[in-house]
Amino acid sequence: CLASGCEEGVCVQSPVAMGTPASTQVIGDCGRIECDGAGEAQTVPDDSDLPNDNNACTLDGCESGVKTSEQVAVGTPCGETGTCDARGACVDCLGNLDCGTASECATPTCTGGACETVFVADGSPIALQTSGDCRQVVCDGAGATEEVNLDGDAFDDGNSCTVDGCVAGVPTHVAQPGQPCGASGQCNAAGECVGCTLG
Repeated sequence: CLASGCEEGVCVQSPVAMGTPASTQVIGDCGRIECDGAGEAQTVPDDSDLPNDNNACTLDGCESGVKTSEQVAVGTPCGETGTCDARGACVDCLGNLDCGTASECATPTCTGGACETVFVADGSPIALQTSGDCRQVVCDGAGATEEVNLDGDAFDDGNSCTVDGCVAGVPTHVAQPGQPCGASGQCNAAGECVGCTLG
């Protein structure tokens, strides 16, 4: 805020005009450093010198030279995939629904603004099953399902001449020859009910 000069061979310094901006400024402090006309520097309010707290969930401003910060509305998008919460923070989620759809084998949850997934234990059967197919649909422990053998999956094919069962996940029908069937029939080796014949 002092200008150097030379008068009659003598170096002199004289104050620059009042309001002249200083060469060094602090960016984002809501103020401007300028000369006071008496050779000194002073800071005056400058509400156009907006601060930036690098938080996408706040609106930064100046009011009479004082920094202000106001939270944006809850749910405002921030970052690449984030959402602003009630504390003015950019988070991954506000509730469980933001983290995905639950299934029988996985439950997405929102904990502390971050998405997590709780997996059902490996081998846990799901509700919908096909009876009598010697198989069972279970959770694989990572949120998906898989089919496993269930040799105890009892079923009845309606044929009284066979014993139904499962072997390594495959339905079996073992014939019972000689067993009575129907009104007066007898099971043959093919597992069929046939009428008796006279020799």
